[in-house]
Amino acid sequence: GVLTAENTAPPYTSFRWDLQPYTQAGEHRLQVEVVDAWGLSGRSAETVVSVQVITPTPTVRDAIRQHLPLAFGVAAGLGLLLVFWYLVVSGRLQPRRIGIAAPRKARKPAASRPAAPPWAERLLHRTPRGGTAYLGQLIPVNGNGRHAVPIRLVSEDIVIGSDRAQAEVVIRDASVAPAHARLAYRAEEGFSLFDLGTPAGTWRNYTPVPQEGAPLHDGDLIHIGRMAYRLQLPRPALREIRVEPVRPERAP
Repeated sequence: GVLTAENTAPPYTSFRWDLQPYTQAGEHRLQVEVVDAWGLSGRSAETVVSVQVITPTPTVRDAIRQHLPLAFGVAAGLGLLLVFWYLVVSGRLQPRRIGIAAPRKARKPAASRPAAPPWAERLLHRTPRGGTAYLGQLIPVNGNGRHAVPIRLVSEDIVIGSDRAQAEVVIRDASVAPAHARLAYRAEEGFSLFDLGTPAGTWRNYTPVPQEGAPLHDGDLIHIGRMAYRLQLPRPALREIRVEPVRPERAP
């Protein structure tokens, strides 16, 4: 057998058996041997002892403590993947194939960039400052693109251009100057159209607008650069006219 415990000093009536090395359940046979000072010895009968090893159920905290380095590694990897995904989706990072240099595309000037989405165009065609009365609107003509929206005219002096800092109404197109044209309204005369010295010019019914301006009428075709609009003025209110029959006079 194997020596599991030995007492060389009193008390001799008890022994301490260390069970920590046992990882599996099983039966063991114990026998006590006594040796006196004269060298005489004696042995007891064998006793069968059953050892049961109970494995405790691991908790979440125990699992985290046991795999703490792995958990930190997985969390860091997921964080890096999320950052990489955000950079790619936002356009700040463009992945390339290893060993193949992607050609760099020349940046387009601001004037030649593609048209903004519909919601952005509606924000750009904001209500001009200086008035709230509806004076008419510019209806986009087919060919301006599917993102073009009507321009409401609610001010007596409106500057149209591609730069928000210089114009009340902004049109994003390469042919439109930062401050391109001006619409002026007078109660007696109506709208007049002026060109602000642009290379592409401002046109009324396919005729260039002179330096002194040109009067506008309902249905006129206006070109601001290559962007075409149709002027639509509000219709005057109809007046009610009553006609009463004339009674013939009786002869005397």
